[in-house]
Amino acid sequence: MRIDSPALAQAQPKEPSDLRKAAADFEALVLTELLREIRFAGPDGEQSDQASSTMLGFGHEQMARAIAASGGLGLASIAVKGLEQAKHAAPATGDPKTEPVVR
Repeated sequence: MRIDSPALAQAQPKEPSDLRKAAADFEALVLTELLREIRFAGPDGEQSDQASSTMLGFGHEQMARAIAASGGLGLASIAVKGLEQAKHAAPATGDPKTEPVVR
């Protein structure tokens, strides 16, 4: 797989543990947003004051990190597995005609 962006190329994890950490962080971010949207969909919605909203946001972030660290929804493991399979399935040939481009 060829990455057609210098920024993305530099962001490639150097170690498998870096990939797992990045995937877990991504899952925590998704869970944080999910929890935030669930709160806004509730009967009180956005009616809390700014201090309460900030504290709830911190709570959602920590809860999301804890959920992700314990396996979460499985998004991190799916992402890691897919990226590792893609990495091993298509070795870089340097030929733009045979490599898929990720933009």
